[in-house]
Amino acid sequence: MQSATRREHERRLSEAFATKRDIVVLLGTEDKLKIDAGRLLSSALAQMIVPHCDKVGALVVTGGETARLVLQTWGVTGLRW
Repeated sequence: MQSATRREHERRLSEAFATKRDIVVLLGTEDKLKIDAGRLLSSALAQMIVPHCDKVGALVVTGGETARLVLQTWGVTGLRW
């Protein structure tokens, strides 16, 4: 079962994608995250964004773990330079 907070984030993300404007999504930065918490947040972010991948014209992801999880969740298996 998903938490009310996660459902709210998913609702707001859906609304943002519906506007067809640029969107910036950031992981919480209030406190320094422990590595395990960062991985969980990165995974949750990837899962929340994947239903909207057909609406994305360009994607910028930073942070190795976040980028890897988002791209992996989207089915990306490699990058070309």
